[in-house]
Amino acid sequence: MNIPSQLQFCHLLQWPKGVLRGAPALVLALGLTACGGGGTEKADGISKIASAEVDVSGKLAVGLKDEPYSAQLGTEDNVAPHDYSIVDGDLPPGLRLDTATGSITGRPARVGEYSFNVRSQDATGLVKMQRFTIFIDESAGSASTAPGLAPKPAVIDRAKRLSALTPAPTAAPDVSGLLTIVAGMAEGEWRRVNLNAYSSVWTPANLRPLFGSSNPDPSKIILSWSGFAWDSNRAALLLYGGGHANYGGNDVYMWRASTQMWERASLPSMMVKNSLGHMNAIDGAAKAPASAHTYDNNIFLPILDRMLVLGGAADPNGGHYLTQAADSSQRVTGPYLFDPSRAHSDKVGGSTGSHVQRVAPYPEILGGDMWSNRESWLNGSTTSKPPVESLVNGCTGYSKEADRDVVYVRTAYRLYRYEIGDLGNPASDVWKQVGQYYYGGSGGQSTCGYDPVRKIFLSTHLKTPFIFWNLANPGVVVRDTLVTPTDPSGEFSTLLSSGAISMSKCGLEFDPVRSNFKLWCGDGRVWTVTPPPTATASGWTIVKAPLLASAVPTEGTGTGILGKWKYVPNLDVFMGLADAVQGNIWIYKPLGWVNPAGTANLPPSVSITAPVNGANFTVGAPISISGAAADGDGSVAKVEFFANGTKIGESQSAPFGMVWSGAMVGIQTITAIATDNAGATKTSSSVAVTVNPEVVLNNPPTVLLLRPSVGATIPFGTPIPLEASAGDSDGSVVRVEFFAGASKIGEATNAPFTLVWTSPPLGSSALSAVATDDKGASTGSATISINVVPAQGTGTVTLQRGSGQSVVADTYLSNYHQTLNFGSTTNVQDQSSNYSSLVRFAIFESEGGPVPNTARITSATLSLYKFSSYDVVFSLHRVLQDWSESSSTWISRKPGIAWSTPGANGLDRDIASVPDASAATNFDPGWINFDVTSSVKDMSMATALDNYGWRLKAVSGYTTAIKKIYSSEFTGTPSLRPKLQITYE
Repeated sequence: MNIPSQLQFCHLLQWPKGVLRGAPALVLALGLTACGGGGTEKADGISKIASAEVDVSGKLAVGLKDEPYSAQLGTEDNVAPHDYSIVDGDLPPGLRLDTATGSITGRPARVGEYSFNVRSQDATGLVKMQRFTIFIDESAGSASTAPGLAPKPAVIDRAKRLSALTPAPTAAPDVSGLLTIVAGMAEGEWRRVNLNAYSSVWTPANLRPLFGSSNPDPSKIILSWSGFAWDSNRAALLLYGGGHANYGGNDVYMWRASTQMWERASLPSMMVKNSLGHMNAIDGAAKAPASAHTYDNNIFLPILDRMLVLGGAADPNGGHYLTQAADSSQRVTGPYLFDPSRAHSDKVGGSTGSHVQRVAPYPEILGGDMWSNRESWLNGSTTSKPPVESLVNGCTGYSKEADRDVVYVRTAYRLYRYEIGDLGNPASDVWKQVGQYYYGGSGGQSTCGYDPVRKIFLSTHLKTPFIFWNLANPGVVVRDTLVTPTDPSGEFSTLLSSGAISMSKCGLEFDPVRSNFKLWCGDGRVWTVTPPPTATASGWTIVKAPLLASAVPTEGTGTGILGKWKYVPNLDVFMGLADAVQGNIWIYKPLGWVNPAGTANLPPSVSITAPVNGANFTVGAPISISGAAADGDGSVAKVEFFANGTKIGESQSAPFGMVWSGAMVGIQTITAIATDNAGATKTSSSVAVTVNPEVVLNNPPTVLLLRPSVGATIPFGTPIPLEASAGDSDGSVVRVEFFAGASKIGEATNAPFTLVWTSPPLGSSALSAVATDDKGASTGSATISINVVPAQGTGTVTLQRGSGQSVVADTYLSNYHQTLNFGSTTNVQDQSSNYSSLVRFAIFESEGGPVPNTARITSATLSLYKFSSYDVVFSLHRVLQDWSESSSTWISRKPGIAWSTPGANGLDRDIASVPDASAATNFDPGWINFDVTSSVKDMSMATALDNYGWRLKAVSGYTTAIKKIYSSEFTGTPSLRPKLQITYE
């Protein structure tokens, strides 16, 4: 194939480096024309590739929602693919790919960004993979925004979306700030380096899948049997976990060494349980994994630029990832790869539409297509046999062999070698058993390290306390060797025998710079495990590094460190992760530290310590600016200070600072640049302050509450006149607001400032008034206390939410949604045996109601407004057990407390078998009135049952149709809410 020397391309398609020679290449045939200059050639309307050194984005033409769309995936002119398939990702809904011709046609049905991998194969059997992206736009529209996410614009910003897909530069991540900190540490010292809390970036509760009926937070990912992977390409920690016993989300989190900040890398998928009881992502097991306890099984593959997720104890079965096979039997699936280059805090890790939508649809959340499934067990063969046993208690080690990522995987029974052959062809992956157990298995949960030079795979073990395999002879399945290393001090064996150290709680990692292994068991002690020159059972040593007098991790190990202890080549340190909520990142500088920057000068570190971000100042007032700067391999020569990019001063000695005068009104962004003695510079994070205009003085108003009088006693049901006097010496009073406690009663805007409080509640109330003048200044009056007491003699009260002293609770229970609560809905429902409606009122003073406990009830009527059709006869039954409006379900009346019969159907256990009252309703909407005088009288008696309200039950008529009744949360017409009218003496 002859490839021209240059390339100009009018459209968006480009090609990746080194993929053109000897392989069919997909191109986009959309009537491309020569761009002019540079030797571009054109054949049959398709621009020819001019160089194999072109970076590629693979972006197809932008389409419009509901409008016809057409694109053709063609071929280079002398290669003829005849078979196309999408192997990863999704087309926009409404579009389809013709697998024979490579054409994409249809009408896209949804706005968004869609990425997918296309595999093509020509007649000779040559295969090509290419990733494409299609944007579907719309002219206008808006959508609700999920909590924690940025608002969605009315129109898609096409330029921004296209720019966002441009491949990131391959330059090494900037870790100079943290490297400077490490350079300044003593060897053997610990340092906590995260600048924010892990909890600050958690997925909002509304976007997390429920775990049973609960909504646990992502702290469980760190807390329970978990590990992280270290992405050396980005100098970032990658965290995924969860598991069958704690958390159902497959969200991913990232901590970057460049910023020292936690980020969310993906939103979780909605999880559904298939007919066999397995948890799968709603878009399928091919798109994303379920959550899993990961043990020491997460590992980064730097050549492929992916995190490998092998799993461990998957949700809910506690073993392999499982899914349903074509014949409806269960099968093992996975392992999975996560692509950190596609990480995005506000995208779901799977395909578009797979995010959690139980609260709202949130259509602005797009799919990141970050996961891919290798399907090792589906593709297993005589030459590639993945583990039959699960990866619970397993661990991994990494090796670069022949420029390929190789992972060694230890299960409870065997040791395997796993190599990914081709990202686009999972069937090319190879699993081989390379080790077996001779001494009775792994001995429980363990952690591992691999020495690729000596070919030693070392694992912790509960008994020995180490075990290793010598993998120096390829193709030989070797057995394990137990190791008890020599400890010159005797301290390690003493701690082990006393139980102060448990090998199941420790973390082990290979140190490639010093050619030994580092063991950390959760406190400040780090142990160096050194193998002998020849891999035998004897000659091993374990030595504790000197423990410096500095801060060390104290958070505890929980279920074990496992994979939360990794070597970080970007900094030549070891990293430990502790505290399930804070996500504390602890780095340990080993003895014999080698600067990864070599002899190059490290830039200084610098930060602004004052003013704080968001501070306010008045124009003309001096602003004191302070900075902290240090240089790990030299000294700081100067610190310059800038406001909105303009230099405002500098300081040449510590403490670094200056006083800034003359700041203009507005937001001022302050930064500092430190320069060290060798000329290297570093810019601080910015601090934004606001300089406000000079404040014009304004005398606040005065206010005095005149009525009611202090300590007044007022019968319940009597309106209370409120009156205040207010004045302003340099302006006018524009309003006076009246408050009972923190609740506003109302306001008056003109003198005399009066108001009538029509529904004061029983008991003591603290009344006050707040006056506001014409310049916005406000003053509050002194507080006075009054007491509303029960009215004497005959009284009539109507209990209805929002009126007077009324406490009302109502809900309905649904057999269709047995674990959901409907206490906050605006209606209750009744239908035969599938719904149960409950209502309760606080009637007596001892319950928080207005009726005196000693009152004699003369009448009581419960009224419910049916706003749906159909006639029916209802009976009203006393509820015999306490229940909660906010948590009762078909199964439970309170959290963890079940009804005796689901749906509150237990006669004389959940509800009385004999109804208190019955009432009929006709076909049309209207009130249903129940005479409950007798039962309310019973409630008033000291020996009567407690007041748990009533359950509504349809007994005759058209009982199979759903009848809907306004609840106490109904906002349309508050007077139609449930009410209970009582007359008493």
